[in-house]
Amino acid sequence: MNYSHSLEKTYQSEKCLSPFALILIVLLEGFVTVSAQILTIRQLIPFFGNTVITTSVIIGVFLLFLAFGYRFGGTITKNFQLALTRNFIISSMIFSIGLSFLFIELFVSTLHNLLEVTPFFYLTTYLLIITAPLVFILGQTIPITMNLYKKSSRVSQIGGNLLYISTVGSFLGATVTSLVLLSFIGVAYTILFNCITLFVLIMLMQGNIKNIMVWYSVIGILVLCYYCNVTYEKSKFILANSYGNYAIEDKVITNDIVKREGKAFLINASYLNAYGNSFIDNNMKGYDYIEKVKKILFQELKIRNKDILILGAGGFTISAENTYDNRFTYVDIDKDVANITKKENFAPINGRFIATDARQYVRKHPATYDVIFSDVYSTGHSIPTQLVTFEFFMEIKKVLKGEGPAIFNIISNPQMKDAYSQHLDQTIKSVFPYCSSNPATYRDGRTNNIYVCFNAEMNRELYTDNLNRSSLEFGELLYKKE
Repeated sequence: MNYSHSLEKTYQSEKCLSPFALILIVLLEGFVTVSAQILTIRQLIPFFGNTVITTSVIIGVFLLFLAFGYRFGGTITKNFQLALTRNFIISSMIFSIGLSFLFIELFVSTLHNLLEVTPFFYLTTYLLIITAPLVFILGQTIPITMNLYKKSSRVSQIGGNLLYISTVGSFLGATVTSLVLLSFIGVAYTILFNCITLFVLIMLMQGNIKNIMVWYSVIGILVLCYYCNVTYEKSKFILANSYGNYAIEDKVITNDIVKREGKAFLINASYLNAYGNSFIDNNMKGYDYIEKVKKILFQELKIRNKDILILGAGGFTISAENTYDNRFTYVDIDKDVANITKKENFAPINGRFIATDARQYVRKHPATYDVIFSDVYSTGHSIPTQLVTFEFFMEIKKVLKGEGPAIFNIISNPQMKDAYSQHLDQTIKSVFPYCSSNPATYRDGRTNNIYVCFNAEMNRELYTDNLNRSSLEFGELLYKKE
């Protein structure tokens, strides 16, 4: 007798479950479903960034296949406990493997090696192969569970009660996963927690029935979940919390023009995003673009004894070599960035650290700064969309003392051959009309582009054939005392 026939025989004489068991089943299913959505968004950040498009596609697929699950679950007319048990076992298998960083990295790297397509194709393929089946199966729970209620209740009453309980579970799944689980036990253990929750659902379906194959499946999936998530995460990352995956790698050779060896602070690094957010060598020097910013500030502009705001702490490399008597304030959304930097002895934090959202800080903080440097990438290529808007740059302008400068690290095309590079350039210069752009290289592709902007109002006077004071004004520049 195979496993399927064994299960079917076990549930031939199924009876209505207790009201408490039914409530718990629907509540926990709602919790797991929404928790899976949050974990999917979180696990895909290193590969596709934390953008509105990525998040909306994930949510869209969840809602669509949840609807399909509702529809299909309503067509099941017998063996309800058997159907739910099978669904929970399959869901726990998909949850254990499909949401693990190990699987996602192997999946994306394999597609990347086989196909030359956009990352959006990898995203939709993953969602259709992993997310869609998981949500489709879990979505069947409510309509199937309705058949296990006592028939004395009205259909509308049963449906209303179950939707209410499921929604409460979804609320708990959203809040507990993001505010508690990811913050205190990390991604891997949050996935394991959800797998254990699914095993609790399987146990509720078992009741007094003993089926050895079910328990073998439960134990096997639990071991697999622990290995694919907890064991792998511990071997690969120092920490994986709600904001990112963090690791420090020694003896890294930079991809800069001048190759150097040092340590890299990897934040949300992945197969598609191989570059760490910070690098430092034995001389306390960072990536070339960081050294370019330091040269502009401390050698060319001779910034001394000033208040400098750094948005996006990274590895605190701006001030690691020398502060030049300046007072640094680092702002980053994740408090663990500073903890890891200190614990792993990556670089000295020569300044004050504030754990908060960059835009909220510049919007609400009353202090002003002589220099502001914005380097706010959540991965090696993804900048939060709220930090590239006209309104954000206006908020930067308001907290900038005097002429500034404000400096922005923008990963874009220096030849301005794409809409993103063009529009972001126009957005910055609409607020700071006098900006110079300093790309790492003028190649036709993505590179670090350093915008150095001074806080001055736009002078719209033009030199024309009819009115041209260029010689006079150049003379003023030429003989200006430096």
